[in-house]
Amino acid sequence: MLRRVVLSLLLTLPLFYSHISHAQDTQENTHVFLLQDVPISVNYPDGWAVQETSNGAAFINLQEESYVAILPDIMIYFLCDTFELPDSRRAAADELVGCVLPNWAQPISEPTSIDMADQREELLYQAENPETGEFALNLVVPYPDEQRGIERYILLFATSSIGQMTDLQNALVEMGSSLKVGDEVALETASVRTSIDVSETLLSKSIHPAALFDSHILGWGPCGQIVEVSLEGSIISTAEQDECYDVRTLYPAPDGSIWVPVRKAENSDGPIDYLLNLMPDGTRLGEIRSDELPDDLRQIAADADGKVYLLYTMTTQSQNNPGIGLEETETWIQVWSSEGEFQYQFLVGQGEYVIPQGRGALEIGPDGLLYFLDSGNNGIRVFDTAGNLIKDNIALNKVTIGNVSGFRFLPDGTMVVGVYPGSFLPIAHPAILHLDADGQLLGIFSWGALGLSSETEAANQWTNDIPIDFYMNDDGELVVLASTTGGIQVLFLTISPPQAGS
Repeated sequence: MLRRVVLSLLLTLPLFYSHISHAQDTQENTHVFLLQDVPISVNYPDGWAVQETSNGAAFINLQEESYVAILPDIMIYFLCDTFELPDSRRAAADELVGCVLPNWAQPISEPTSIDMADQREELLYQAENPETGEFALNLVVPYPDEQRGIERYILLFATSSIGQMTDLQNALVEMGSSLKVGDEVALETASVRTSIDVSETLLSKSIHPAALFDSHILGWGPCGQIVEVSLEGSIISTAEQDECYDVRTLYPAPDGSIWVPVRKAENSDGPIDYLLNLMPDGTRLGEIRSDELPDDLRQIAADADGKVYLLYTMTTQSQNNPGIGLEETETWIQVWSSEGEFQYQFLVGQGEYVIPQGRGALEIGPDGLLYFLDSGNNGIRVFDTAGNLIKDNIALNKVTIGNVSGFRFLPDGTMVVGVYPGSFLPIAHPAILHLDADGQLLGIFSWGALGLSSETEAANQWTNDIPIDFYMNDDGELVVLASTTGGIQVLFLTISPPQAGS
């Protein structure tokens, strides 16, 4: 029981076995994940399971009910109620064991330096609880934080019964020996081939950039006019309209049209009035006016057949605590026909939902399925168009809806997700995550790694520093519409595969 309590405390998530990805039956298992915005690679024993959380990862021996948790040193803030990070590995070991299990006996051995193959020295620390027959091991691995110019620590915390001490200690040392951090991890890298600053055009015309589509920038200007801008920053077209709209975002469709939620100017704080479908030059293709339209619309997606999917939230009476006034938030998807007729709706998530910046919550994959970023799970849920759950927990804890600014599929079926610093995802810089179809990390391209500053200045009037949208051009470059210090840029990224032997 104590081990389960400690695991829940360390990882801040209950241990649901349905959320655990089990290792394949191979001689050696390697897992790659993000610890804050630092890539981590580690080998772990065959037959163990892996659970990622927003704070790190747990490697679990289900048969012996033991585990190893890999955590960043910043977790000492939360676990030990302190405002200072430890200034040494010994202090980190003392602090973590001492505050997580304050009733345990004194350490049964002195901290031990272990010689690793790469000459790093880890610190092994042991403590036991004689009342329960349990013990804890703490391995502290230093690494240089080049962006901040300081030494940081990775904490490997393990616990099991006394009878499993030797086996777990061996597993812990082997995991520490295999640990790779930052540039040592074999991930894709990216470099900026060229960048184009389009701020002057956008600022002079008061255009808010919203999306990349068909090699152009789409945005809206005064009175909600749709404006099409080239990647070089010249105005291509400005939609003609006979009235002003309160446009706050827009959503491109596969047929080249745009869906726009419209509020009349005098109704700017209320729900949408209708949905407008038009071409970038202003040609109206249709609209949806119905009492069925949701009040709290969050995102629109359209498929190649013309169906329209509306992601929205609603507040309902809690079913778990009926009669005491508690409420909970539900997230739904409505399905509308290409003729603008309401067809059906289905539930996709429960719990608090935070609206992302830009196109960051719903995407239609190349397989025709609906990919929804689930805030309650910090992962991606996949539904078919009838509302059946097909896959769950993709990219678990690699993405959190409160810190996602864009979400796109590339032609090869991989995903790119734009993330930015905030309370839900403790990263140091805005970044682009490249994930495979199963949510495994292929590359992380941070503003710092790309040589971009992320210090927001007053000149950037539209957003904080975030990746706004992406697409892959015919040359195989990732084109990024990005908000950076001083304004809006179009970046052309060349992605390189992992280097052999890295």
